[in-house]
Amino acid sequence: MEGRLEGGDYLLDSQDGEQNISALLMALPLCLENSTIKIEGEIPDPAYIDTTINAMNDFGIQIEKTKDGYFIPGKQIYNTPGERTVESDWPLSCMWLMAGAASGNTNEGVTISDLSNRNPKGYQDLQPLLSLISQDYKSLNFNAKNCPDMIAILACITIVKGASVEITGVSQLKNKENERLKAIANVAMQMGQKAVISDDKIEI
Repeated sequence: MEGRLEGGDYLLDSQDGEQNISALLMALPLCLENSTIKIEGEIPDPAYIDTTINAMNDFGIQIEKTKDGYFIPGKQIYNTPGERTVESDWPLSCMWLMAGAASGNTNEGVTISDLSNRNPKGYQDLQPLLSLISQDYKSLNFNAKNCPDMIAILACITIVKGASVEITGVSQLKNKENERLKAIANVAMQMGQKAVISDDKIEI
Protein backbone atom coordinates (compact mmCIF):
# COMPACT_ATOMS: atom_id res chain seq x y z
CA MET A 1 0.00 0.00 0.00
CA GLU A 2 1.43 3.38 -1.01
CA GLY A 3 0.34 6.88 -2.00
CA ARG A 4 -2.70 8.80 -0.84
CA LEU A 5 -5.31 6.68 0.92
CA GLU A 6 -8.59 6.47 -0.97
CA GLY A 7 -11.89 4.87 -0.15
CA GLY A 8 -12.72 1.58 -1.81
CA ASP A 9 -12.70 -2.15 -1.21
CA TYR A 10 -9.86 -3.56 0.86
CA LEU A 11 -9.05 -7.25 1.25
CA LEU A 12 -6.96 -8.19 4.27
CA ASP A 13 -5.74 -11.46 5.66
CA SER A 14 -6.66 -11.99 9.31
CA GLN A 15 -2.99 -12.60 10.05
CA ASP A 16 -2.22 -9.01 9.03
CA GLY A 17 -3.05 -8.24 12.65
CA GLU A 18 -5.64 -6.18 14.45
CA GLN A 19 -3.33 -3.14 14.55
CA ASN A 20 -3.29 -2.81 10.76
CA ILE A 21 -7.04 -3.40 10.58
CA SER A 22 -7.66 -0.78 13.28
CA ALA A 23 -5.46 1.73 11.47
CA LEU A 24 -7.52 1.39 8.29
CA LEU A 25 -10.77 1.65 10.24
CA MET A 26 -9.60 4.93 11.76
CA ALA A 27 -8.46 6.46 8.46
CA LEU A 28 -11.07 5.37 5.92
CA PRO A 29 -14.01 7.40 7.35
CA LEU A 30 -12.14 10.56 6.30
CA CYS A 31 -12.06 9.53 2.64
CA LEU A 32 -14.62 10.89 0.19
CA GLU A 33 -15.76 7.44 -0.89
CA ASN A 34 -17.43 4.67 1.09
CA SER A 35 -15.19 1.73 1.88
CA THR A 36 -15.37 -1.93 2.78
CA ILE A 37 -12.83 -4.08 4.55
CA LYS A 38 -13.13 -7.80 3.88
CA ILE A 39 -11.11 -10.03 6.16
CA GLU A 40 -10.12 -13.52 5.10
CA GLY A 41 -9.82 -15.94 7.99
CA GLU A 42 -10.57 -15.58 11.68
CA ILE A 43 -9.31 -12.43 13.37
CA PRO A 44 -6.99 -13.58 16.18
CA ASP A 45 -7.98 -10.89 18.67
CA PRO A 46 -11.19 -9.11 17.58
CA ALA A 47 -11.65 -7.47 20.99
CA TYR A 48 -8.94 -4.96 20.15
CA ILE A 49 -10.81 -3.91 17.02
CA ASP A 50 -14.02 -3.59 19.04
CA THR A 51 -12.16 -1.28 21.43
CA THR A 52 -11.06 0.86 18.47
CA ILE A 53 -14.61 1.06 17.12
CA ASN A 54 -15.98 1.96 20.56
CA ALA A 55 -13.53 4.86 20.80
CA MET A 56 -14.40 6.01 17.26
CA ASN A 57 -18.11 5.94 18.12
CA ASP A 58 -17.38 8.32 20.98
CA PHE A 59 -16.06 10.77 18.38
CA GLY A 60 -19.11 10.41 16.14
CA ILE A 61 -17.65 7.94 13.63
CA GLN A 62 -19.91 5.11 12.46
CA ILE A 63 -18.63 1.69 11.42
CA GLU A 64 -20.92 -1.14 10.36
CA LYS A 65 -19.96 -4.77 10.89
CA THR A 66 -20.63 -7.08 7.96
CA LYS A 67 -20.54 -10.85 7.60
CA ASP A 68 -16.85 -10.87 6.74
CA GLY A 69 -15.58 -7.44 7.70
CA TYR A 70 -16.70 -3.84 7.93
CA PHE A 71 -18.50 -1.14 5.95
CA ILE A 72 -17.13 2.35 6.48
CA PRO A 73 -19.15 5.34 5.22
CA GLY A 74 -16.99 8.11 3.78
CA LYS A 75 -17.09 11.90 4.33
CA GLN A 76 -17.23 11.52 8.09
CA ILE A 77 -15.76 13.98 10.55
CA TYR A 78 -14.26 13.27 13.95
CA ASN A 79 -16.03 15.48 16.49
CA THR A 80 -14.60 15.82 19.96
CA PRO A 81 -16.96 14.75 22.74
CA GLY A 82 -15.34 17.42 24.89
CA GLU A 83 -13.81 16.06 28.04
CA ARG A 84 -13.17 12.33 27.88
CA THR A 85 -11.51 9.92 30.26
CA VAL A 86 -9.05 7.57 28.62
CA GLU A 87 -10.03 4.03 29.50
CA SER A 88 -7.69 2.03 31.68
CA ASP A 89 -5.67 -0.58 29.85
CA TRP A 90 -6.75 -4.13 30.70
CA PRO A 91 -3.70 -5.87 29.18
CA LEU A 92 -1.23 -3.65 31.05
CA SER A 93 -3.25 -3.96 34.26
CA CYS A 94 -3.27 -7.75 33.94
CA MET A 95 0.52 -7.77 33.75
CA TRP A 96 0.64 -6.16 37.20
CA LEU A 97 -2.01 -8.58 38.49
CA MET A 98 0.00 -11.53 37.22
CA ALA A 99 3.18 -10.19 38.79
CA GLY A 100 1.31 -9.76 42.07
CA ALA A 101 -0.08 -13.29 41.90
CA ALA A 102 3.34 -14.74 41.09
CA SER A 103 4.91 -13.02 44.10
CA GLY A 104 3.01 -15.33 46.42
CA ASN A 105 2.38 -12.44 48.82
CA THR A 106 -1.07 -13.14 50.20
CA ASN A 107 -0.99 -10.25 52.68
CA GLU A 108 -0.42 -7.40 50.26
CA GLY A 109 -1.80 -8.11 46.82
CA VAL A 110 -2.10 -5.88 43.77
CA THR A 111 -5.37 -3.99 43.41
CA ILE A 112 -6.39 -2.15 40.23
CA SER A 113 -9.57 -0.12 39.93
CA ASP A 114 -11.57 1.74 37.27
CA LEU A 115 -11.22 -0.88 34.54
CA SER A 116 -13.83 -0.60 31.79
CA ASN A 117 -16.09 -3.49 30.78
CA ARG A 118 -15.73 -2.33 27.16
CA ASN A 119 -12.14 -3.54 27.01
CA PRO A 120 -11.07 -6.95 25.63
CA LYS A 121 -13.08 -9.73 27.25
CA GLY A 122 -10.22 -12.20 27.24
CA TYR A 123 -8.35 -10.17 29.82
CA GLN A 124 -11.36 -10.08 32.12
CA ASP A 125 -11.42 -13.87 32.47
CA LEU A 126 -7.91 -14.46 33.80
CA GLN A 127 -8.82 -15.40 37.37
CA PRO A 128 -8.11 -19.14 36.86
CA LEU A 129 -4.66 -18.31 35.48
CA LEU A 130 -3.96 -15.85 38.30
CA SER A 131 -4.90 -18.53 40.84
CA LEU A 132 -2.61 -21.03 39.13
CA ILE A 133 0.51 -18.86 38.93
CA SER A 134 0.12 -17.90 42.59
CA GLN A 135 1.09 -21.51 43.33
CA ASP A 136 4.11 -23.60 42.47
CA TYR A 137 3.72 -25.60 39.30
CA LYS A 138 6.00 -27.76 37.16
CA SER A 139 4.30 -27.36 33.80
CA LEU A 140 1.54 -25.25 32.31
CA ASN A 141 -0.54 -25.27 29.13
CA PHE A 142 -2.29 -22.04 28.22
CA ASN A 143 -4.19 -20.76 25.18
CA ALA A 144 -3.44 -17.05 24.81
CA LYS A 145 -5.60 -16.47 21.74
CA ASN A 146 -7.85 -13.98 23.55
CA CYS A 147 -5.14 -12.35 25.68
CA PRO A 148 -1.92 -12.28 23.63
CA ASP A 149 -0.26 -9.55 25.69
CA MET A 150 0.00 -12.02 28.57
CA ILE A 151 2.40 -14.30 26.69
CA ALA A 152 5.63 -12.47 27.54
CA ILE A 153 5.03 -12.10 31.27
CA LEU A 154 3.68 -15.65 31.56
CA ALA A 155 6.85 -16.93 29.91
CA CYS A 156 9.04 -14.94 32.32
CA ILE A 157 7.08 -16.04 35.41
CA THR A 158 7.33 -19.68 34.34
CA ILE A 159 11.09 -19.43 33.84
CA VAL A 160 11.58 -17.81 37.26
CA LYS A 161 9.56 -20.64 38.82
CA GLY A 162 11.81 -23.18 37.11
CA ALA A 163 8.85 -24.69 35.30
CA SER A 164 7.90 -25.33 31.68
CA VAL A 165 5.08 -23.82 29.66
CA GLU A 166 3.34 -24.49 26.36
CA ILE A 167 1.46 -21.44 25.10
CA THR A 168 -0.80 -21.74 22.05
CA GLY A 169 -2.66 -19.03 20.13
CA VAL A 170 0.54 -17.07 19.60
CA SER A 171 0.66 -16.60 15.81
CA GLN A 172 -0.85 -13.11 16.05
CA LEU A 173 2.32 -11.85 17.75
CA LYS A 174 4.17 -12.19 14.46
CA ASN A 175 2.44 -9.10 13.08
CA LYS A 176 2.80 -6.71 15.98
CA GLU A 177 5.16 -3.75 15.97
CA ASN A 178 8.03 -6.25 16.06
CA GLU A 179 8.60 -10.00 16.10
CA ARG A 180 7.43 -10.45 19.67
CA LEU A 181 7.80 -14.22 19.64
CA LYS A 182 11.46 -13.96 18.69
CA ALA A 183 11.94 -11.32 21.37
CA ILE A 184 10.37 -13.62 23.99
CA ALA A 185 12.58 -16.50 22.83
CA ASN A 186 15.69 -14.28 23.11
CA VAL A 187 14.75 -13.25 26.65
CA ALA A 188 14.19 -16.89 27.55
CA MET A 189 17.68 -17.75 26.28
CA GLN A 190 19.17 -14.90 28.31
CA MET A 191 17.40 -16.37 31.36
CA GLY A 192 18.96 -19.75 30.67
CA GLN A 193 15.98 -21.49 29.04
CA LYS A 194 15.35 -22.76 25.54
CA ALA A 195 12.28 -21.61 23.63
CA VAL A 196 10.86 -23.47 20.62
CA ILE A 197 8.50 -21.59 18.29
CA SER A 198 6.14 -23.32 15.86
CA ASP A 199 3.26 -21.96 13.76
CA ASP A 200 0.93 -21.17 16.64
CA LYS A 201 2.83 -22.28 19.72
CA ILE A 202 5.82 -21.44 21.87
CA GLU A 203 7.32 -23.96 24.29
CA ILE A 204 9.70 -22.98 27.05
